[in-house]
Amino acid sequence: MPLYEDWTAEPVNEKMQEICNNLASESQLTKTEIWLPGSKAYIASRVRYFKQTALRPACVAVPTQPHGLQRLIQLIGKERIPFGVSSGQHHSNIGFSSTAGGLQIDMRQFKDLKLSKDKSYVDVGPGLTWYEVYRMLEGTGVQVVGGRTQSVGVGGFLAGGGGMGWSTNVHGMTVNTALEAELVTPQGEIKTVSYSNDPDLFWALRGGGNKFGIVFRWRLQTHEQAKIVYGGMRIYPQSRKKVINQAMVNFLSNNTDPGAQLIISYGVAYKLIGIICLQVYYPHQDPGSIFSEFDVERVGKAWSDSWGPTTFADSVGTSYTEMHANQRSLMDEQNFQNFHSVALLNAAADLSYEYGRKWFIKGRFMPLSQSICSIAIEPFQQGWGAQFKETQGVYPYHNSPMPIILLFYWKNARDDEYFTQTARFMIDRLRQIAIEEGQDLSNFPAYPNYAQADRTPEGLFGKENWERLRGLQKRYDPENVMGLTKYFS
Repeated sequence: MPLYEDWTAEPVNEKMQEICNNLASESQLTKTEIWLPGSKAYIASRVRYFKQTALRPACVAVPTQPHGLQRLIQLIGKERIPFGVSSGQHHSNIGFSSTAGGLQIDMRQFKDLKLSKDKSYVDVGPGLTWYEVYRMLEGTGVQVVGGRTQSVGVGGFLAGGGGMGWSTNVHGMTVNTALEAELVTPQGEIKTVSYSNDPDLFWALRGGGNKFGIVFRWRLQTHEQAKIVYGGMRIYPQSRKKVINQAMVNFLSNNTDPGAQLIISYGVAYKLIGIICLQVYYPHQDPGSIFSEFDVERVGKAWSDSWGPTTFADSVGTSYTEMHANQRSLMDEQNFQNFHSVALLNAAADLSYEYGRKWFIKGRFMPLSQSICSIAIEPFQQGWGAQFKETQGVYPYHNSPMPIILLFYWKNARDDEYFTQTARFMIDRLRQIAIEEGQDLSNFPAYPNYAQADRTPEGLFGKENWERLRGLQKRYDPENVMGLTKYFS
């Protein structure tokens, strides 16, 4: 789908203007702030991580309490109002968390975090980012499975795919740790659901997208967490590609400690052509010799090196992609069986370097200091998904997928289709290499939080889960209220 600028300029019709004005007049009663076009708050609210998703709503509603959210959903259903719901404003697909000409519901005020007395679970609001959650839990001795990028919001992370984190090897995805959810249903009812009282709806909420209501509280199981862990970021020159990739393959082949995680990203960024290694050892601050494959004697000296003792929150805060918020950008992914092939990793690196150079040599896009062409390798331990079958959400990960993520940034809307097609070519090329090496990729659905909008629901959730999800949509939302916002279709 093209990401054209005119998506942001859809005119607001008279009916929506009247609805927004009426909502503003009752804002004190409903405890819901209403931001109208032209106000500073409205303008500021349209700044998003992915610039092309910054559509122009008729107004922005910011509920502060559940009954205000309830009023909004009841009104949406009655008047058939197109709408969007956002928490961290981090989704890459147009309309999935925003709306053009409709009602934007902004969940930023649902930021409560309450840890149980025995510290076995924590209640979190969807308006929190994962960095805020980690910070608020520091010093308690516990943490949760959450996002690996600091500005990702709780709400979309859980509903949109289920959530992969630094501790997924041990504790699964975030949806595996969810104990209950409190939401406003499409009928405008406030309801608490869990495995015991409504297992079907609870399953659908955990990764099934924005089609079953709006969750305003998640209860998540906690796990023990040391105050200081080991983590950080290293940046290597492109010339170290082969030794870094061999080190990565050796690490993945030999490491048996599930607490040790590495992400390698190849790309052209900040006038540099290089390799970024993000690393976290989350059990404590002494990984011993686990990462010895990356010792300077083996891979050479990094341009920049922040690996060392740190807090868990700060280890998440090292992601270089945060510097490019509010740019035109694209994210897509492909899952693999494993990354035990140096040839596959070399191919990923070469694709990022080749196309990154092409963009800049042409001079058609951003200056070097404002551009990124990145391909990231996100491995987990072999077989990680098999141990969490009993608590699996909608996204089927029982075959333990390993994602490669493409992330591009650019300036001009006229180049949107070029980047979309480039992403598809890269994914097809990497798939071809893996298949030629013997990988069976026939049953590896794309992860919804990373996938482009043109992916089919069956290609995301699998045929069986998609059929179940469709049936549950008809049961829990017979009037298709949630169909007034966008998702994969």
